Amino acid sequence: MSGAAVDSTARSASERATGAPAREPGRGGPSSGRGRRSHGRRSHGGRAGLAFVAPYLLFLVAFGLIPVCYGVYESFVVTSPYGGNSLGTDNWSRTLSDYRLPPAVEHVGAYLLVWLPLLLLVVLALSLLLHARQGRFGTAMRFVYYLPGAVTGSAAVLMWIFMISPQYSPVSGLLHAVGIQSDSQILSSKWLFLLLTAIAIEAGAGGWIVILYGALQSIPDEVMEAAAMDGANAWQQARHIKLPAIRKYLAFIAITSFAGGTQLFVEPQMLTGVDAHSVSSTWSPNQLAYTYASGELSFGRASVLSLLLLAVGMAAALFVVYRTKFYELDSGARR
Repeated sequence: MSGAAVDSTARSASERATGAPAREPGRGGPSSGRGRRSHGRRSHGGRAGLAFVAPYLLFLVAFGLIPVCYGVYESFVVTSPYGGNSLGTDNWSRTLSDYRLPPAVEHVGAYLLVWLPLLLLVVLALSLLLHARQGRFGTAMRFVYYLPGAVTGSAAVLMWIFMISPQYSPVSGLLHAVGIQSDSQILSSKWLFLLLTAIAIEAGAGGWIVILYGALQSIPDEVMEAAAMDGANAWQQARHIKLPAIRKYLAFIAITSFAGGTQLFVEPQMLTGVDAHSVSSTWSPNQLAYTYASGELSFGRASVLSLLLLAVGMAAALFVVYRTKFYELDSGARR
């Protein structure tokens, strides 16, 4: 007997026994009820998710997409010296051929090559050490690491100027011993990016260490205990368990830090104020964009440079997201 004949016979028997028409398979019944409940949960979850991200989307549109669209339009607006505006690519050609752009890109490129890997290495190493040495010591060190993050931006620059000035530094003897007689010797050096690297790591590493430590805390104790029982030492646990668990957090740090590094502005701008002869006011691309807008009143060229920085940041972010499979869910999350 075929499956359809069996179903028909079963429905007829049910109608004879109950006196009511039997329900078609897949329509009504417990399974259909479960389907409706499941659909209802998904619908409720979708509305809750939308409500959760709605404020972010609002700010993204107001302070992200609309300014970018206006910047794209402004980059093609050419102001005639005789009055009036027209559309063209003059701002793009003048910006890309500006003699100040290559050295600015070179400065920030050297800064990123040293600062970003060093930041990731310092943050990863110290967070792993904190996770391995928990207890009062770990709690105290988390506070110590986070403390420099309270002094950022202009305050951090002033503190470092104080430290590298032989006239005021508490380590002036050491500075004199290595031949540094004035802070201009450091500020005018081609190794200025190393000073900016030290400032950025001192001010920014603490917050990332705390975040990575929190990510390490999410690793179940059973997993670590099983690894220890299998004979894995601290290095093997860090390499094969902890590092894969925080891989996406490291990718997030790399993306946000790279974007912030390409837009370096406050620190070199402050150093320009200290010694304009040593540190150029167009040391970084972001400073050059500021010079376009505030010094030369060329908002079109400032928009061009801002869009280029945005493109570089987005390209780097997409590369990291693609290479690390940032948005890929694990099997547990899919269920």
